Amino acid sequence: MKKFYLLLIIFMLAISCSNNRESNHNNAAETQLSSNTQVFEGDFVYYADSAVFSNYAEMKNYPVAMEGEYINLEREYTGFNFDEPFKVNLKAEGYLEERQGMEEGTTNMFLIVTKIIGFDTNKTMPLFQE
Repeated sequence: MKKFYLLLIIFMLAISCSNNRESNHNNAAETQLSSNTQVFEGDFVYYADSAVFSNYAEMKNYPVAMEGEYINLEREYTGFNFDEPFKVNLKAEGYLEERQGMEEGTTNMFLIVTKIIGFDTNKTMPLFQE
């Protein structure tokens, strides 16, 4: 299982590096990105190879796109070494972007994290409550 996670991390790093090179050549996209970023605060959970952010302000859930600061977000979360999945308070900068959903013909709003402000492990809750 550890080998699988290591391969997944290496794959995501490779994708992230190629995306960074492409975005550096597009100044217009960078300007638009910085103007659309905002601060988000809510619960973050990484479970079953997916990450979800629950926005406190809107009371909505957003999948977290595997780009930007995602890999660092996942590393920091998994570094807590929870015995079971926990929702952890997260404050981050980023933006929402509509993307193709998992099912054909659907779209979802994704959170793209551009800067991790921090986790507050004093505000945690088990993902599955008895």
